Amino acid sequence: MPTMPRLESSSNIRVLRLLFVVLLFALASSQVARADSFSIGEFASYQAADWGDDTTAINLLENDFSVVYSSVGGVLIVGETTNFELVFSGSTALLNYLPSTGAPGPLDSTYVDPLTTSSGIFGGDVVAMALSVDFSAAGALAHPAGIPFGDLYLTGFDAPDTVRNLPALPGLDGMTASQLLTLDDTALGGGSTGGYSIADLAVITNFVSTAFDPDDNFLGFADAHLTTTNPNAGSGGNPTPTPEPSSLLLLASGLLALGMFRYWRRGWVLFFIVLFLSLASSRADRADTFSTGEFVSYGQAEWPSDPAAIYLIEANFSAMYGTFQIGGSGEGSGSYALYFSNPTALLTYLDTAVRLKVEENQLVDVFGEIGFHVDGLKGA
Repeated sequence: MPTMPRLESSSNIRVLRLLFVVLLFALASSQVARADSFSIGEFASYQAADWGDDTTAINLLENDFSVVYSSVGGVLIVGETTNFELVFSGSTALLNYLPSTGAPGPLDSTYVDPLTTSSGIFGGDVVAMALSVDFSAAGALAHPAGIPFGDLYLTGFDAPDTVRNLPALPGLDGMTASQLLTLDDTALGGGSTGGYSIADLAVITNFVSTAFDPDDNFLGFADAHLTTTNPNAGSGGNPTPTPEPSSLLLLASGLLALGMFRYWRRGWVLFFIVLFLSLASSRADRADTFSTGEFVSYGQAEWPSDPAAIYLIEANFSAMYGTFQIGGSGEGSGSYALYFSNPTALLTYLDTAVRLKVEENQLVDVFGEIGFHVDGLKGA
């Protein structure tokens, strides 16, 4: 009966055990390097659609608006004071305005309690950001002691975020949420933003505003792009470099390989080579191998609800379609089609279809439960 090769000494066993632990740690941590690690409920923030539709957010507006803005005359003002602004006199005016629609752009005049403006969705994004920053500072939204939402730092924008289709905007790294809001105010009012486009600011602001949506329980953007500590601190203005997980994995693998070739007999070396190759190729047995962010697509539920998807429709619908048609050509008695003349109509249709499907599933569950009880009564 064959026997397994022996190690040369007990000290070698300890060395190899240590190297193996390092490799396991590298494998386990290959996905955890991120800007910060937040917990559900640690912070709370809302995007424009939530401030206008979410019951909890609406209650906050109605109950606390006058208290939060009492020091500034009971009004919320966003925009640039030397140019154009949006002025809201109370919660009712805000609820009538939010969420805003239309292509993002600057204001063309000062508006008081508007229903719509020239700024499109960007105006609503800035208002939502201001509400999240101000209500958090006033203690009306959850945050850790001493760290309101507006004091969180942006990070990770030195390279494109292919997962969320965000461009590289390295100048945002080290900026706080409150400072981003100041930049938004300048852009909204028609001032100079130092090269940042309103289209980019609208998307980033929307992601930041909804980073801690209490109804989503998803912290992907927050963990990747927000942190409680300044990422530029102690680095002369440059973000502190973080070792890539892949580098750690390669280092641990190399140390283990050196240990095996130095201390282990050939049988064990072959065993671990085979094991490592198996781990490396465990995800290769599929039709094709794609990388994260290589393609982007959305399902029916995401187009009317995901901030990035909504922005794509709002900003690009007119240029791409004019009128969006699916179905037949419209010629002949047996040809039928759906026509959508603007992004609002398309988003409303998709949102309604999703809601009807949810309600249909709920009805199926209800009738299934009724049927269960009826069957139980029959058998009694």
